[in-house]
Amino acid sequence: NPRDYKSYKLLFGNEKFYDRSSNITLNYEYFYSCIDNMNISIDQLMSSIQKLQFMVVNLNSPDDDPQLIFESLNSTGVALTDADKIRNFLLMNENLPEQNKYFQNYWQPLEENTHFEVSKFFRYFLTIKNAQFPKISNVYDEFKTTYNNLDFDKQNLFEDINDFSNTYKMILECNTGTKKIDVILNRFLELNVTVIRPFIMAIINDFVSNKIVEEEAIKIVELVEKYIARRIITKTPSNALNKVIATLYRDFRQFQDKHNNQYKDSEVIIFLLLKKQGSGRVPTDEELIRNFKHNDWYNINSSYRSYIFERLENHNHIESLSIYEGLKNKDYSIEHIMPQKLSSDWKNELGNNYQRIHENYVNSLGNLTITGYNSKYSNRSFQDKQNMEKGFKESHFVNLNKLPARSDKWGEAEIIERTNQLITSALEIWDFPESTIHEMIEEKEMYIYDGNETFSNYKIHGFTFINDEYIPVKTWKGLFVELFKLLAKIDLNPLIECTKIDTKIGFESAIFSEKTDDTE
Repeated sequence: NPRDYKSYKLLFGNEKFYDRSSNITLNYEYFYSCIDNMNISIDQLMSSIQKLQFMVVNLNSPDDDPQLIFESLNSTGVALTDADKIRNFLLMNENLPEQNKYFQNYWQPLEENTHFEVSKFFRYFLTIKNAQFPKISNVYDEFKTTYNNLDFDKQNLFEDINDFSNTYKMILECNTGTKKIDVILNRFLELNVTVIRPFIMAIINDFVSNKIVEEEAIKIVELVEKYIARRIITKTPSNALNKVIATLYRDFRQFQDKHNNQYKDSEVIIFLLLKKQGSGRVPTDEELIRNFKHNDWYNINSSYRSYIFERLENHNHIESLSIYEGLKNKDYSIEHIMPQKLSSDWKNELGNNYQRIHENYVNSLGNLTITGYNSKYSNRSFQDKQNMEKGFKESHFVNLNKLPARSDKWGEAEIIERTNQLITSALEIWDFPESTIHEMIEEKEMYIYDGNETFSNYKIHGFTFINDEYIPVKTWKGLFVELFKLLAKIDLNPLIECTKIDTKIGFESAIFSEKTDDTE
């Protein structure tokens, strides 16, 4: 590796020029420290070094495959990353000048562009190409299969990888050159939502190569944010999200090709997302309102909580406040207006029903805000919080603290009023447009089973399980039979144990009962 060799050569010079980011340097300093702390002589050290052995593998036969031998030799000990395997797969059979060309012009920039997240990059890259997420344990094998099915040469593959790695860098660094996209990419990073990356990579790649105009690229990224945000707010199960995201770009391109690009790109994405069913669906306004009113908004994923309140405050601000940075630096905090622990003053202010009000509303949306005052004052009276330094009356969180700044007191009525105000803002922030495309769905929609659907009054035509292989069946009983065949191949013993259970419900009743109602 030329980069490692450069770091290695620096170890023979002045210590202040060492490459501290290199594993070569870290290993050198580790062994140096170990040896320095050993009570051994130079002769003993040299004697030990002379016992080290090197193994050389000669490839004498024309049939010897260096890649297979490489994989075999590295199958024990510390496992190689998928990136290591893919690099060697692509470079090993090339002569030295070609290896150097590919490494210097493509592989080294790939490592730098992806911030050395090369294995992750290839998982997303393969998702774009194959419209399905490869298993984390199967990325290398999937890459080999994809490579062998290519209809273009290795040079073109490296060019394609290079384009997408540049896109990946833009996503990691939030630097597409378009501010409206970059701020959303930053929010995705703060949310740590990585499942959407393949689709975002594909869209940004089309944008920078002028296949999608800037206005449409902005709208598409905004739609993805609203889709993800609505699912977070409504706690929609995420098990269908991988498949939705993996197939979305393929479906988008196929739809545009079929209709000769007569629709705007963003309109197609709206159409495709709105026709998703089950746990892949776009949550409705009614679901948003219900969850905003009744959810605990304090004891949730802190990244989600920061995102919700950052959007509620910064939406429509000309100059956005650096809320993420402020929360990380603890200059700001998510604060309970009515405190988590009631003082006697708060109990008196809330009245005889203080216990019910506290239990029902303490962690509600309407009682939570962002403040800049010291959190040690969180138990102060409402009037103190209003008038103290950085309190509600002089708060620069205008959207969030509008009502707390002007209210005379803080109780049930004020919390409900503020909740409704914030819900009105939320429905504007995360609004999801109706589709302007009215096309009959020609192929039957696949529904994702998330443990909740009953599928009453549905007929079944087929299913997929574990992988995307479609298995046609005519009846629900047929589904059970085929499903148990697949499970038996994985591990037969649990199924055998289940058959010993004496019950008239469960899978044995579905399989062995004389009458089967296949309308459900």
